[in-house]
Amino acid sequence: MHKLFASLLLVAFFVLPGAVRAQGWLEDRADSEGPGIRLGDSLLLHPGLALEGGYDTNPLRQEEDVSGAGRLRVTPYVDLTTRGAKRRVEDDGAIEKPAEKVRFGLGLAGHYDWYFSDEAAIRRQRDFGVDFKTNLAVFPEGAFTLLFDAAYSRSLTPYETSADWWAHHVFSPSLGFIVRPGGGTLSFELGYRLNGILFEDEPLATSDNRLSHEVRFLTSWKVFPKTALMCKVYFSPTMYLNDASPNTNSKPIHSFLGLQGLLTDRVGLSLFVGYGAGMYDRGDEFDSVIATAELMAFITPTATVRLGGQRDFYDSFYSNFYVKNGGYLGYEQLFGGMFLAALRGSVYYRQFSAFNENNPGTVIEANGTRGDLWAEASLLLELRATDWLSFHLSGAYQGNISDFTTTFNLEDGTSMEQGWGFHRFEVMAGVRGHY
Repeated sequence: MHKLFASLLLVAFFVLPGAVRAQGWLEDRADSEGPGIRLGDSLLLHPGLALEGGYDTNPLRQEEDVSGAGRLRVTPYVDLTTRGAKRRVEDDGAIEKPAEKVRFGLGLAGHYDWYFSDEAAIRRQRDFGVDFKTNLAVFPEGAFTLLFDAAYSRSLTPYETSADWWAHHVFSPSLGFIVRPGGGTLSFELGYRLNGILFEDEPLATSDNRLSHEVRFLTSWKVFPKTALMCKVYFSPTMYLNDASPNTNSKPIHSFLGLQGLLTDRVGLSLFVGYGAGMYDRGDEFDSVIATAELMAFITPTATVRLGGQRDFYDSFYSNFYVKNGGYLGYEQLFGGMFLAALRGSVYYRQFSAFNENNPGTVIEANGTRGDLWAEASLLLELRATDWLSFHLSGAYQGNISDFTTTFNLEDGTSMEQGWGFHRFEVMAGVRGHY
């Protein structure tokens, strides 16, 4: 049993992202794949369809004059994956797991949101979204591994803070390779990723469309069988695409040195400390310590707890950057192999650098700096009635405590003051078929 705990925990630490995993079925639907349709000897096709309905107390994330709305969401999707070693053993009755030469996955989902409201601004939220992701690893466990992945989404979900709810496109293709000399004790990864965001509507399209060219270098040294020392460096020159943009190009660098692995058979730790620098063309600079930490524990074979924290900085649309300090807690448990309960919450303080006063049409009415206390919490309950049918109920809270206000000069010569704090609750229930 202890070996099972250790194996599961090791996979979670070295394969899953270093943050609370998305608990919703759309974000992490691979956790509940159905039997799938076999396409030849190595591929599985997983189609799915979900229908959800509920209520959102503040769709526009407004501080005042808040109006709620009913919501209906339809989401068809399809996933295409290679049959993993475990699946091939189960399907083919093999005794030993065959070595994987290619590991491939592709997912495509569409979702349409329908808001029921008398307010035109809320009805404008009625729109479709697209999520696409793919990944490819050639010789994933060999001495040399070739990596490719890409993601694309079209969404109205706010990108940075509460005001970015206009439709935008986000894309991030990546290419890289891993070298493992000496049987895998050491590994070196070098890669490149293009990150882009394009808004459909003015004025964000004029001021905020941007690209970044991220070069990454990662090293890992297994000092113990299940523990590794790691170094991670990311260099991401970022540029805004419109010459009239008030935002500032930058050359941020994030570097980390840390430890990742098992403390016991049931508890793992990921701890990284490093240095970050913004290197902006003008205005405020970031030059300070950055860090991430996560503690993960298998309480039982079906119950997992994650506790983590972060200090880092990010380029901002409203100023040169904001510093993010805070943490998260997540708990997930599967009862009887059929009923999933997942609870997660996070609190982060976002301290923005000086607001860019060159932003056209905007006058600062607050103290010139912005600090937001951003909090989120969610609960997901899912009944997996069969291996292809699920029912789920979810509730979520999202809030931002901020006294920062801006005054927008309107085209008719008047002005409008807007605060950036808000509170929002959402309840959704639905059914999903996932073969």
